[in-house]
Amino acid sequence: FSPPVGRYLEVVGYTKMLILGLVLMGICFMCFGIIDRLENPTTVFYVALFLRFMQGTACAMAYTTIYAIITNKYPNRKEALLGMLEASFGVGLICGPLAGASLYNMFGFELTFYIYGGFFLLCTFLLWYLIPELEMQTRPTIETGGSGN
Repeated sequence: FSPPVGRYLEVVGYTKMLILGLVLMGICFMCFGIIDRLENPTTVFYVALFLRFMQGTACAMAYTTIYAIITNKYPNRKEALLGMLEASFGVGLICGPLAGASLYNMFGFELTFYIYGGFFLLCTFLLWYLIPELEMQTRPTIETGGSGN
């Protein structure tokens, strides 16, 4: 989904696309909590498949936007910032399962997803409040002959 997201990024805007992707991801996390209530294995399969599809779409929206922001807004620091971004992904991959297992042991399956999704949405709204609207940049295109007009 990254190519379509990249195509519409300039239309929607960096900040809106990032926030939209993160909100969708948080909602998907919370919706995973209902899977434990479903009784029919076929329903569980299709609901989980749909939620993962939506979560993948949300991830493409957020990650594509984050990489675009770093490379377009900070061209002189992009290597360092991309390194920090990748390092933070690694830390999340290490700490996430530990946090999830702890939440599961304390609160069970359903509440774990509600807590995680709620925290994710809270952080998203704080991010929305704290970051400024990022302006679009005029970039050279094939149609303009590289002039950017």
